[in-house]
Amino acid sequence: MPYGYGFVVLAFQFGEGKGREMMYVSNANRDDIVKAMEEWIDHTENTFGNDTGKY
Repeated sequence: MPYGYGFVVLAFQFGEGKGREMMYVSNANRDDIVKAMEEWIDHTENTFGNDTGKY
């Protein structure tokens, strides 16, 4: 991992309903993870799989 990079790994249960869990492992602060996830969602929500314009 290059210096200055953060990572997060999410683990979640498939399916729907109450009681499902999501866990994460990271080297970053929670606030930084939330900000990165919001940016990723904003960037990929409508272009995921086509962010290069090739398709």
